[in-house]
Formats: sequence, structure tokens, C-alpha cells
Amino acid sequence: DPVRLVSREFQDQPGVPTAYDAIVSADGTGDFTSIAAAFAALNKRLFVRNGVYVETADMAVPEDGCIVGETPGAVLVVPMGGVAVKIDGSARKVSGGTITVTQGSTGVVGVGTVFGALLVGDYLLVEDIWYKIESITDDLNLVLRYPYNGRSMALLAFEGQSMIEGAAIMNLVIANGTAEGLIIRQAAHVIVRDSLVVNCGDVATSRPTALLEDTGELFLLGLIVSASKYDGLTFRRCRSIVVQTCEVRGCANHGFVIEDCNALILDGCVSAQNGGIGFTSIGSSSRLNLTDSISLQNAGTGISTDSTTGTTVIDSCTVRGNGGAGVDFDGVGNGITDCAITDNVGAGVSAGTDGRINDNLVENNGGVGIDCMNDSGCSVGSNIVNNNGSHGIVAGPDAVLVGNHVHDNGGDGIRTEQADGILNANRCKGNALAGINIMAAATDTICTSNNCKGNTGTAITNDGTDTTLVNNKP
Repeated sequence: DPVRLVSREFQDQPGVPTAYDAIVSADGTGDFTSIAAAFAALNKRLFVRNGVYVETADMAVPEDGCIVGETPGAVLVVPMGGVAVKIDGSARKVSGGTITVTQGSTGVVGVGTVFGALLVGDYLLVEDIWYKIESITDDLNLVLRYPYNGRSMALLAFEGQSMIEGAAIMNLVIANGTAEGLIIRQAAHVIVRDSLVVNCGDVATSRPTALLEDTGELFLLGLIVSASKYDGLTFRRCRSIVVQTCEVRGCANHGFVIEDCNALILDGCVSAQNGGIGFTSIGSSSRLNLTDSISLQNAGTGISTDSTTGTTVIDSCTVRGNGGAGVDFDGVGNGITDCAITDNVGAGVSAGTDGRINDNLVENNGGVGIDCMNDSGCSVGSNIVNNNGSHGIVAGPDAVLVGNHVHDNGGDGIRTEQADGILNANRCKGNALAGINIMAAATDTICTSNNCKGNTGTAITNDGTDTTLVNNKP
């Protein structure tokens, strides 16, 4: 029987395969001396002994296959000539038209679709979840392997593709490549854990050290990406991915790059001392969650999104010492909660339209502490905003500022020159200019129950139109 058990130390690790087809050993004592050669011989599950493996062909993990290194940090793979460790199911990708799904049914009905361009066993995307195709009736009708049990929906954009599933990569060091060291493309139900990708990528062709593309329902655990020649870890058009305790550090450009992705969870991750932005989301990304993570001493902004990104939430994160702003969110419906945003060269925080900025420490940043000047509908509550180089909080139109402690900033405590702001129960003390400054362009501001003692300038300056001032304390 060619299937043999992995040693007991691997059997005891959750998620680690307990059997393999071949042993790869650099010293010649295994079945192969090359990972690529072992896969080329149609082995699926490889156990790789400690050693150095210089590879000149792609190491393509097959469906339900794996590479398990003997000891974390002791299996070194050097990809030469642009090859990579890959999990790649990119045979087909089809889109166009719309689909209707019905709760409890396996049937899918299309309008303007070409289901016939797919094959049985390919996957259909329903919102952010991939469903395996059981059969294809014609271009407008197909059957899923299992019933769709979510709420019934119509006019969803059609996307379908081939995907490789069930693969795993564990305990590898991938180093010194001239392109991506790790590529995961059109894959589902994949695990990558306890591995390091270092000194790969290429700036001339904009290739990151590690790339995940058109992939869903994947789990990254304990992956470290370091010293990339371009971006560190890039997610492109991915759906429903969990990234846990991963670190990107010392890369020439950005750390984590999230492009046109939905429903990503990044938990306990670190982006440190990269040459660009720590975490950046671009394109039509939405429903992103960044929790208990750190963006530290990157040359650019700590965490950013662009104007087409929406519903990004960061919670319990530390954003410190970055060369640009701390958190610079554009887009709509973002949230920033329970974070420490300190010692950044630029502004502390901006949240975009209808943003929520609550219960944060915003301290010792070089610019404005919380800047909503160009963002309408922001809710800013219960933050501590101290010792920032410019104003503490700058309010945008329709802003609601409640219960903030705004102390010892280099400009006004709170400044507004927009319409329909609500300033309630804020404490502004020791700021270099006014406690609250309602500028001439501000209209219909409601300013109530604020405490503005001990500022260098006036307690409250009101040059606005139709301002309501009630129960404020100088």
C-alpha cells in the first residue's frame, strides 16, 4: 500500500493530513528529491523532510493534495526562473447575465447566461458563497449539488468557474524567487498554515510575494510574508476568506493588498515596516473585517480604503507610528471601534461617508485627530482625542459628535464649517485654539451640554448661522 501514516507529531495537529503518498527528501533517502517531480509523478500528498529544495518547475498541489513539511522553518524551497508553489484551478471562468436562486432548491435559472461554458463539478457564485454544480441542463438552467438554503434572490450577477478544492500547504519556507513564491488561484476549501514566503515578487512586473486570486472559503493561519520585492500579500477577487495570525513585514511596497474582494476576515494580523501602506483595500471591495490586528511603522498610511470600497470595519486594532495617516477610509458605511491610533505622521482617522468612529484612542498624531471634513453623516462618539498636532475633531456635514474627550490638541478641540452638525456632551480642554469653533460657513448647528474649560482660545466660538447653543459650560 503506497499510503503511509505521517509521524505522530503531525497527526496531533488539527487540520494536518494523516497520510501521504510519497516522501521527498533532499538527501536522497525518500522517494523523490524534488517536490515538483513528486507531483509530476501523480502523487497527491507529500511529506517533505527538512532540507533545501531548489525547484525549477512549478510545484502544483493537486485536488485534495498537500505539501507537509517536517518541521516549521526547516524545509526551504527556492523557486528558480519564475516558478512557484501553486494551488491553481484556473481552467475556466465565465460571467455575464443574471441568476435566480430559490430557498430549498437545487435549481438555478439564468437570464443571458452561458452555463454551457462550464462543466459539471465547476462552481457557481451566489453572493459571496461558492456552490458546486451537479449538472447543466442548458445555458439557462443548471442544478447545484446541494440545495441552496439561503433567502430566495433574483437578478444576481452570474459568475462561474473551475476550482481546485481540498488542498493544503503546511510548514514550508519559500524563499528567493523572482516572481510570486506562493500562488492560490480559483481554489476552494484550502488551508495554508505555519509557512513563510520571503524575498520573492518582482517590482518591474508588479508581482507580489504571495497572491490569492478568484479564491473562496480558504483559511490562512500563521503565514508570514517578508522582504517582498513588491507588495507582500495580495487578495484579488476573493470571497469568504479567513486570515488569522498572519504577518507581512519589510516589503518594498504595501503589506496587505485587498482588491475587489468581499467578505474577508483578517484577525490577529500584523503589517509592519513595509515601504507603502500597511493594509489597503482598493476597487469594489466590501464587507471587510479587520480585528485585533496591528499596523506598525509602515512608510505610508496604516490602513486605507479607496472611494469605491464600502462597509469596512476595524475593531480592537493598533495603528501606530506610520508615515502617513493612521486610518484613511473613503467609501461608505465604514466603522472604526475600540482602536488605538497613535503617533502617526499624518492625521489620525477619517472614516468616509456615514462612517462610525467610536470608543477609540486617537493620540499624538501629526495632523487632525479625527478628520470628517469631507465626509457626510459621520457618527463620532466616546473617543479620546489627545495631543494631536492640529485640530482634535473636524466635523463634516450632518455629523453627530457625542461624548468625546478632546484634550490638548494643536488647534481647535472641535471645528465645524458644515451644515446640520450635532455637538453634544463633548469635553474640550487644553486645546491650543478654541474648545469648539463653529465657523462662518456652518449652518444649523446644534451645540448642547458641552464642557469647554481651559482652552487657550475661547471656550466656544460661534460665527455660524442659525446655531443652537444650550447648556454649554465655558
